[in-house]
Amino acid sequence: MNGPMVKDLFRSIKKSFMRFISMVIIIALGISFFVGIKSASPDMRRTANEYFCDSSLMDIRISSTIGFTDDEVNKISELDGISAVDTAKMIDTLVFCDDNGLIDLDNGAALVCRSSSLDFDKAQAYIKNNEAEDNYLNRIK
Repeated sequence: MNGPMVKDLFRSIKKSFMRFISMVIIIALGISFFVGIKSASPDMRRTANEYFCDSSLMDIRISSTIGFTDDEVNKISELDGISAVDTAKMIDTLVFCDDNGLIDLDNGAALVCRSSSLDFDKAQAYIKNNEAEDNYLNRIK
């Protein structure tokens, strides 16, 4: 760099020193935010993976609008790498339960929930006896 150019650079910094300091602080904040996000990502992935493995979360979900036959379910369960297959029927429902407080009578709002075919008897047996079928995936922990 030329001598006059460096001299002009320092002169302009000296003239507007507070602007220079504010730009340095903004850049430092941006860099620290970027470094924090980049360093947190692997930990978040590892934590999510541990949680998914510990809670026996499904790896893949196959759904069909017309459903699956028992033969199709058996074919899926015989594939390599499949340790368990669980079938469920899902419907969208609108729940009206005045006693349980699911309806706000002031504005008429109701709870909309997704209902699935969880076998509550098996879930309760698992909770009480800590016993369940090997292929039963809907464990309540």
